[in-house]
Amino acid sequence: MRLLSRHCVTALAALSLVSWCGADQPQPVSTSTSPGEVVRLLEQGVTSRLQPAIGSLTSRVETLDSRLNSVDSRLNTLDARLLALDSSQNVLSSRVDDLASQLATKTADDGGLSARLDGLAALLAAQQSRLDGWAAQMAEWPCDPSPLPRDCSELPAGTVSGIHLLQPGLDRSVPPTPAYCDLESDGGGWTVIQRRADIQPRQEFYFGWQAYREGFGELDGEFWWGLESLWRMTSPRDRRYQMRVDLADFGGVRRFAVYQQFRVASEADGYRLSVANYSGDAGDSFSYHNGHRFTTKDQDHNQSPNNCAQLYKGAGWYDHCYRQNLNGQYLSGITDNHNGVNWNHWRGDKYSVKDVVIKIRPA
Repeated sequence: MRLLSRHCVTALAALSLVSWCGADQPQPVSTSTSPGEVVRLLEQGVTSRLQPAIGSLTSRVETLDSRLNSVDSRLNTLDARLLALDSSQNVLSSRVDDLASQLATKTADDGGLSARLDGLAALLAAQQSRLDGWAAQMAEWPCDPSPLPRDCSELPAGTVSGIHLLQPGLDRSVPPTPAYCDLESDGGGWTVIQRRADIQPRQEFYFGWQAYREGFGELDGEFWWGLESLWRMTSPRDRRYQMRVDLADFGGVRRFAVYQQFRVASEADGYRLSVANYSGDAGDSFSYHNGHRFTTKDQDHNQSPNNCAQLYKGAGWYDHCYRQNLNGQYLSGITDNHNGVNWNHWRGDKYSVKDVVIKIRPA
């Protein structure tokens, strides 16, 4: 009885479990069903009951994986944008530094410009003072214009070198013009028509026709007296002029050239040069320019296919193009170009001399 009861209990338990696990068609269990068969039946029931839940969990896991991948992609995109922003920030920082540097440079330049403007204002004030002095000097002359000298050789004995009023030529209706008179060198009486020297601030000489016609610079510094005044002084046939050129290099060596004939024609003839009869120890670099009209960067009268004034940054009585370039750029001794203040027959066309004085007086 006990054995039969245990088999009955086992069968009933298996049937109940299979029914609980939700088997669609539970297998009949008899009292003779073995324990192993019971376990198999239980596994089938459990699997059948849990399969939908497992499928649902698997689907949710896959959904979470997909969302995680999406989050990873967005994080990667954000990382890339952060790197781009860092790079942009570095570029902007560099630009800010550059702008700050430019601003500092501009501020310094403005300071330099202010100093230059102050210097120009001082020069203008000095020029106005000279003009006032010349006006006072003119007021002291008698109404008869004849006492005004035609050139510096007519100044009274004992007059000191410096700036004096002249009335070049024979036309007394022409207003007087100031000139620098050298009354000491080589017997004196010289009217200085050009000076180049190591003087600061440096005087520019690369000008056009109008500037060379009227003259420019400071008479007690570097200057060009003016072609119109040269023509008025040297054109009258009652007086013949000579020219002297004094030169000095940066080693302190000095040379000179004298031409016993010097004359300049009118503007209608391009201020054509007549120069001849050289003597001196500098070599003859001016006779090459004899008979030629004056050339500036904006008026080409030379014989070369090109404008020699533009080529060599000067002005003068060029041919093809020069043997002297005394109105060229003020450079310091040996140069790597032909643009300097050159006298070819002494130091060559690649040496810019330190000092030049060109002056004329009656021969």
